[in-house]
Amino acid sequence: YHEADMRTGKATYWQLTSLQAFWPG
Repeated sequence: YHEADMRTGKATYWQLTSLQAFWPG
């Protein structure tokens, strides 16, 4: 993967994790 793609994927994963942390279930 390109560095930019990795950053985008990681950022998206972080956002999803944050949403689950704030809104469990």
